[in-house]
Amino acid sequence: LTEHELDEWGDPYTIAEYCPFTNVIGNSLPPTLVVGALDDVNVPYWHASTYAMKRKQMLIQMREDEVDDQRHLGETLLKIEESGGHNLIGFRL
Repeated sequence: LTEHELDEWGDPYTIAEYCPFTNVIGNSLPPTLVVGALDDVNVPYWHASTYAMKRKQMLIQMREDEVDDQRHLGETLLKIEESGGHNLIGFRL
């Protein structure tokens, strides 16, 4: 990163600690609705799909392992809009 980018975004190693994709852990998966949009210019729709798939795989693994406290194992729903995204045009739940 350049010095300007480092000031704006921060240390990439610190930012990685907050990444929802790499930090899906198996102790608690609350019910989650993951929403994406086909024409979102900031986040491609496949990022939402990949994240939802990773959560579902974790959920399946936890159920197969017969986790004691299944109260914290919520479903993951994925909704991909035709239009919308970060500009919220046409966004409806």
